[in-house]
Amino acid sequence: MKRAFVMGILLAIVWLLSGCNLITVKESFSKDIALGSIKSLVVQTKNGAIEFLGTEGSSISVRGEKRVQGLGNLDEEIKKIIISYDLQGDRLIIKSESPSDGNFFTKASYGTKFVVYLPPNALASITGRTSNGAVKAQNLETSIQLTTTNGGVDLRNTRGRIQADTTNGGIDLYRVELIGGNNVFSTSNGAIEGDILFPPSGSCDIHTSNGRIGLRVPSSSAFDFRASTSNGSIDFFGLSVLLTQSEKNLKSGRVNTGGFRLDLATSNGTIRVEGF
Repeated sequence: MKRAFVMGILLAIVWLLSGCNLITVKESFSKDIALGSIKSLVVQTKNGAIEFLGTEGSSISVRGEKRVQGLGNLDEEIKKIIISYDLQGDRLIIKSESPSDGNFFTKASYGTKFVVYLPPNALASITGRTSNGAVKAQNLETSIQLTTTNGGVDLRNTRGRIQADTTNGGIDLYRVELIGGNNVFSTSNGAIEGDILFPPSGSCDIHTSNGRIGLRVPSSSAFDFRASTSNGSIDFFGLSVLLTQSEKNLKSGRVNTGGFRLDLATSNGTIRVEGF
């Protein structure tokens, strides 16, 4: 009898909560960190975007916003989002940690977004990891690694080795200059498009499923390529192309004198490479 009473109360609470409108509470935070001996930066969050913006200065400036959406006293819930700054040798790790979403009574979901300002070429590498949020890097000259799910990737005016990976999101490139090997752009359910400059040697893999690949490269670019798709065309325009293999869904060869290795692959999408 007592157990049935308790269950009845709980069901009533759930019924009442289900009829309430969700509210959102936000809280801004900021921190300036001297570069000192820092050579590598990692930023990690969930349910929020990450932006790395190159700007003049001698420090790393972090600006962000915590967010909780749910029911009840969310002023207490937002205190559960903890921002940590951990320097491990020459590596700075900035992390947002919070409870799992879906608290029984508050139905709370937690998220944090970061905007990080830093000198364009002061660090050897930067890394951004999130879920349910976009990642962006702009005006930077360094090795960049960006990872997300359910969000897009945006790179603008960058120079360095790039590894960008997302699921359910596109990758947009604007004046991206690659350096060295093992450059990777990968997504599923999204297009990969933009401007890329290749060095004389190195490599880049650009892969997607359920999305097109559209690249603009200088007409003087020299690279060896392999391009494949399951459902779509493969076209090169405004470039001096020598084909060594040409089939409906697979083409390989070189542009100008070759050198840099470029691998393009998609399913359910076209591939177009255009010289400018």
